[in-house]
Amino acid sequence: MRRALALGALALAACGSCSRSAPELSGDVVLITVDALRADHISAELTPTLSRLAGEGLSFSNARANSSHPLQSAAALLTGLLPTRGGSIGLLEAAPSAEAETLAETLAEAQLMTGLVSSQPLLGGEGFLRGYQDIQVARPGESWSASEVASRAIEVLEDAGERASFLHVHFADPHEPHVGDEPPLVSFADVRARIAAGATGDERCSPEELESLRAAYRAEVAAVDAAVAELFEAIRARANPDGTLIVFTSTCGEEFLEHGYVGHSWTLHEEALRVPLIFHGPGMVDAAVDAQAVSLVDVAPSLAALLKLPERRIGFDGDALFDGGSAAQLEERETLAELVIRERCVLRAVITRDVKFISADRVHEPSERQAISAGYIEAVRAAAAGELELPDVFGDSATELLYDLKNDPGERTSLGMMSRVSKSQLRAVLDDYREYCAAHGLAPRAAEVAPSFSDSSEADALEALGYL
Repeated sequence: MRRALALGALALAACGSCSRSAPELSGDVVLITVDALRADHISAELTPTLSRLAGEGLSFSNARANSSHPLQSAAALLTGLLPTRGGSIGLLEAAPSAEAETLAETLAEAQLMTGLVSSQPLLGGEGFLRGYQDIQVARPGESWSASEVASRAIEVLEDAGERASFLHVHFADPHEPHVGDEPPLVSFADVRARIAAGATGDERCSPEELESLRAAYRAEVAAVDAAVAELFEAIRARANPDGTLIVFTSTCGEEFLEHGYVGHSWTLHEEALRVPLIFHGPGMVDAAVDAQAVSLVDVAPSLAALLKLPERRIGFDGDALFDGGSAAQLEERETLAELVIRERCVLRAVITRDVKFISADRVHEPSERQAISAGYIEAVRAAAAGELELPDVFGDSATELLYDLKNDPGERTSLGMMSRVSKSQLRAVLDDYREYCAAHGLAPRAAEVAPSFSDSSEADALEALGYL
């Protein structure tokens, strides 16, 4: 097997596999991202607006986030660099490295007006804000509805007037806590507490409680879809709506006990990685559904190809997904996902030909995770004081898992060996990536001190999001 991990930075061409002239942009670029939206929740019944966008645009049905942690994943999306390579590792400190160029910086240099509207407070870090001129990010403890996010985004477009704009709209929903239209019978925090106390089976969460959580989640997804409809109508009312390129995706999925836990940022299983990815641009993007394996790190080079952006100093780790306005036919390659939070775990996954290999330095049982989260701040303080030595970003692998996603899509049985792709072949991909990061990796933002909060409500808000 050719080891061809999608590391476009080895060849600094911004247009990747683009071989024909790409369409010129005559309108806006609107990037819509959502936290914790699973790909299997895009349907005509639940999300009619997103289903319409997918039907009119190019929808990638086999797309994955590059991390199950929203911040690491968002950084990969905005820079085109994988988490370790782009320096976007850690829990609360994960953000694009100061050396990494973001989409907003690139498009601001191209003379577009740039704006960010986000109900996710953790996108308020300096690394995520670079390049934006109009910034509206909720503070910890603030709760912006999906409709309010859409209204704020529409105002940004109106303020831009006839000037072409790059607008990034980020919806925190359906990130936990899941409340929906009616509060569920139980919260994720309740379920995690039960798991920590040793509950198993229905004692963790009864079928009725789990369905109430899923119903709340679906209601939040539907609210985001309605908000996107509001935004889409405002885009159509602009001077040149047919020249507008819309990109829609999610930063990660969400676990509902498929592997014994709820939430995200603990595993690299499919329910935490599979996300929607839609490009919509009449006259620019051909309508189709493409089943090639792609990931969020491919978005930045794809926009560079479509918009004919100049080459940049640091290349991409992904590939352009377009050949002109159609989906490019990519060579067989591996996609990579990471979860690098050294205070609790370092996991990496390599996926190729419906086979997934997961390498982990530590695997924490679901019953252990609540206590580890509660001790995160103390672990950061101890590490900053030199009292705790954190593991290396590329340390020894204590656990290796191999799944046949074609025959075992739920990743129930880890295989010791298989004929199509072996562990050794995929382990070699990670060895290549380690060497690549050693030579080309960017400096991460160090968590030198424990995160500080202006008041207890901010810490409470982050705890409610499942981060502390």
